[in-house]
Amino acid sequence: KWRRIKRMQEREERRQKREERRAQREREIAEGAPPPFLPDFKGAISKVFVPYLSHFVSREEERLVKLVEQFGREPPVVLDDVEARTRVLESSATLFMAIKSALKRCQLLTDGQPLVDLGSAFLRALGAYADMLMGRLPRAVQNPAATPDQVRLGPAEEEMLCNLVNTAAYCFDTAAQLVATIKRSLQEPLRESLTADPVQDRFTAVTTAGVRGVVLLVQGKTDPILAGIPKIKWDAIESVGDETPFVGQLRATIAPALTPASRFLAPLYWKSFLDKFAGGFVGRYAVAVQKCRKFSFPGANQLHVDTQSVEALLLELPRALNNSATRSYTTIVQRGLGRVKATLKVITSPTEAMARTFRALFGGPEGFPCSVAPS
Repeated sequence: KWRRIKRMQEREERRQKREERRAQREREIAEGAPPPFLPDFKGAISKVFVPYLSHFVSREEERLVKLVEQFGREPPVVLDDVEARTRVLESSATLFMAIKSALKRCQLLTDGQPLVDLGSAFLRALGAYADMLMGRLPRAVQNPAATPDQVRLGPAEEEMLCNLVNTAAYCFDTAAQLVATIKRSLQEPLRESLTADPVQDRFTAVTTAGVRGVVLLVQGKTDPILAGIPKIKWDAIESVGDETPFVGQLRATIAPALTPASRFLAPLYWKSFLDKFAGGFVGRYAVAVQKCRKFSFPGANQLHVDTQSVEALLLELPRALNNSATRSYTTIVQRGLGRVKATLKVITSPTEAMARTFRALFGGPEGFPCSVAPS
């Protein structure tokens, strides 16, 4: 009887221990702990492939480079995003889709050095694509020293120039997003080994050259009109009228010349282009006025009126093109043409008050010699 009681006690103790272990295991499962009796298989299979991923990286880079070479041989096709007002080459979207596909496959296998190598391969392919875009720019546009008379483009070529600027800008932004995505998948020590800065610089070179080309194209249409300002006999004008014919010529030329850029450039680069155009035009206008050597008082007043009309034309230009401008555009126009108007006010001042007027308008020192005199 004593032995039977002891066996019963031992069975009860074992049962209680089993219950305690079961309860403890249930708590561990609820907290997300893996079963102690199961090995941790995480990464065990993918690690088998890591030594061979260099071959995968090489093949992917080769495939992307061939894809870029194919884009360079084929006629460009444009994707038009109406809502975003952005037109980019279809090849850029195709390239990033191929990159995304390769990245997803590699992320399933590793978060180490092979993923860094693949990211570097992506950036090299994007660099080749940036070079391809630069090569598609007109030769004169690629030349940083090009002048307006050297840039001659038809409507289709001008539209494509704007599309190339948009595409380079899209690639600039997407390259940064790509590197950020890769870094989130990498082990912490490896994240700083990847940067998009060098390839972004190459896309920036494309956008800079493209915007400069569009500005030169417009300047090529306005420069002949500005060149005619010094040829006008301002000293022969006897009365002030509404405006000189060159103002009407500018009004008929500038808006149509800027229409392709307004329609096809992405909003950010339209504003950048507009600022550069304003700076170049105002500077050229000022030079044209400086070349006018002789003025009658009515002639100087007439040019002052014309300058006010040109200023109003430029300030109204963005709205006339159903577009917007930055504050800097307004500042460039008002400040640049303001100095021209101030110069003309000095010219129209009485001889004895000319130096005083100059100091009041330009802030010159007392007794500043003024060599400008009316005829």
